[in-house]
Amino acid sequence: MLEYRNLSPLEFEYVCQDIMQAMLQIPLRRFAPGKDGGIDLVDDLSNPGVIVQVKHYINSPYAALKQALKAELPKIRKQNPKQYFICCSQQLSPRQTKEIYQIFTEYMPSERNIVSLLEIDRFLCDPQNSGLLRKHFKLWLSATNILSELYNQDIFVDSQTLLYDVEKELPYYVQTDSYWKGKAVLESERLLMLVGNPGVGKTTVSKMLLLYFASIGYRVRYTTNGELADVKRSISADPEQKEIILLDDCLGQCYFRLRDTQENELSALIKYVRYHPNKCLLLNSRITIFNEAREHSPEFSQLFDRGVIPIRCIDAEEIPPQEKALILYALMRKFQVPDQYYQSIRKNKNYRTIVAHANYNPRIIEYAAWRHQDAGQPDDFFAFVMDKIERPQNVWKDEFERRMDRVDRYFMYTLYSLSGPNPYVEVDVLQRAFQGILQAIGADISVNQFENVLARLSRSLVRIVSRQHKILYTREPYYNLLVPTDSSREITVLNPSVNDYLREVFRSPVLREFFKQHACYVEQVIHMCETEEEVEDEVRKLAEDGHLMHMQSVHPDYSQAILLFFVVRLGLLDACYEPYILPGLQQFPTHYYVSRAFMLSHQKCNLIHALWQEPFFSFYRIADKVNAPEGVKALCSNLDVESLVKVGNMLNHTLVFAEGWKREAFVAILRDELQDAGQYYLDGKTLNYDEEGMEVSFQSYCVDAEDELYDCLYRLEVEEIDPLDFEWDMAEWERGNKENSEMEESHGVGHYEENEVDLILDRPLE
Repeated sequence: MLEYRNLSPLEFEYVCQDIMQAMLQIPLRRFAPGKDGGIDLVDDLSNPGVIVQVKHYINSPYAALKQALKAELPKIRKQNPKQYFICCSQQLSPRQTKEIYQIFTEYMPSERNIVSLLEIDRFLCDPQNSGLLRKHFKLWLSATNILSELYNQDIFVDSQTLLYDVEKELPYYVQTDSYWKGKAVLESERLLMLVGNPGVGKTTVSKMLLLYFASIGYRVRYTTNGELADVKRSISADPEQKEIILLDDCLGQCYFRLRDTQENELSALIKYVRYHPNKCLLLNSRITIFNEAREHSPEFSQLFDRGVIPIRCIDAEEIPPQEKALILYALMRKFQVPDQYYQSIRKNKNYRTIVAHANYNPRIIEYAAWRHQDAGQPDDFFAFVMDKIERPQNVWKDEFERRMDRVDRYFMYTLYSLSGPNPYVEVDVLQRAFQGILQAIGADISVNQFENVLARLSRSLVRIVSRQHKILYTREPYYNLLVPTDSSREITVLNPSVNDYLREVFRSPVLREFFKQHACYVEQVIHMCETEEEVEDEVRKLAEDGHLMHMQSVHPDYSQAILLFFVVRLGLLDACYEPYILPGLQQFPTHYYVSRAFMLSHQKCNLIHALWQEPFFSFYRIADKVNAPEGVKALCSNLDVESLVKVGNMLNHTLVFAEGWKREAFVAILRDELQDAGQYYLDGKTLNYDEEGMEVSFQSYCVDAEDELYDCLYRLEVEEIDPLDFEWDMAEWERGNKENSEMEESHGVGHYEENEVDLILDRPLE
């Protein structure tokens, strides 16, 4: 049986309207409860021939249903219809059906006028009525047992977050026009970008679309980290495997520039989806970040200007009033707003003012519903909601300044100081940084403040995400792998708008200065800086105070690499930094972004070149350090092929060999590094297609890659290395034949009446 508990009374009414119209072959109009004189559905109000009463009593005993139906009899006698029907969400026994029939015998020709849950379920599950069932999103998902299917899938990234959200939010999803249009675009084009302002429902619509496609057999590929190369790794090589990829918040919460190869990776992913009919790609982004990305990257902009990806903009001002009403009703139910509070919304039809307001935004409504008790008296709830709508900038300001104590606020400040472009922070990292802040503000550290705050703020301002994988950074820029690991916990804000507010809070020089002084990690100091020059000034202060070499990175493996970068960048000559030279080179990341003002990308080769110059070369005894196997490995690790050629030539003229350290060992190390770099070069390249859209064969692909690499290797002056030694691993690139598959069409049909806002909201929150 379908899961009817996911339906609100209003949604159950929609279902019954569709069923009864189909069964009776007549149109039926709806009326709001309490105002209908015993009518939920009717064919003609002036001369009712058919009246249908809908009772969603799935969580109530039969006695309550029977009592409620008895109260309807006087109303029905006033209307005097030719036929009276009852639709209820209870499974009635033959005796119970007979008892109800006996109450209404003068208006029912038979017991068939009583449509119980069993008849409703049988009707919806009839294959002939599949279109009607598909129209009702929540019932359709329960029919496909989609939640169980998702739990059994190897979902790509953030699976625990997705599954938790879906299971918790499903009963409150609203099928909006954006959902229906997005569904139609994905079914026809298989590519869609949703853009809109914060809080208008982009992620919710995306998850609904994801669930729909999962329910018709698509495997889910879901990520919020924007690593397109990771997505490439996750896609099945089987062209017959149906997959939908969701890149949630694909440009990040704070766009500063597209990474060097991201537009190429996105273009490659789009090409792959376009030429594989069983794959779908869904992306979403904030409109401001999306527009900034288009402005700064012509290549990125062309993907959309050419119409390659259809764009669907979700604008709160364009959401129809009836949809705003449905969202308002769903959110009031989600946060269990007591009916006495909701009465102030219904009074004098105050909900019309909310729905019609220019500042209407689902996120603001969500916050007001969540904090309904802060309104004080129930009669003041409407005024409380309007205050949030009219002054949306104060939503989180009110939360931070009036409802959080000092320790909680500094917890959120610490989380923000560590977030940067990546909003997820490991629990251990956050706990260590927060401990230092607690001491700085003189808080009581005799108790476990961290766990206490986390318990208070979890699921209200922050959420904890458990991951079964970690990112393994590779030498190829922006090409990372996910590898299994022990379950680790990360913390992020529950809603991106929290970070929007905190970004404004941290415009205060006093607060930024405080976190610079009491930072536990170098990334915190960098995140507090607004320009590259400010970063250099702050790090120089740390060096002068002797604190720089004691600063850690949130990525432990990067600590010595970041230190080495600043040693060279700031021209620091101090013997205490000498032990960090080789470890820093060995660990140096190919790419690492901390903030708008600090990015490490393709910097290692420049760093090596600087170390080879005076005064660094002599002061840090570079020749002695690199004139050994461990030195050569440190220099050559995590370099692309072109950089390896430059470094190899430099070492070829610099190294002095002696007993125990032969030229053959140097050649072997360089050959191995070139082999690995060449393989990563191949793996990181974008997909190629011929004029007919067919993917280039693996062999042809390797030939093209080899031609490009040989152009680099031709400049290598180490004669012992034969460039023909490359042996390509084709496992990641084997593709089968492509076959088309048809997508089943289904479209939403509007239920809406002219006075739909009243019909939706002028009812109790049952």
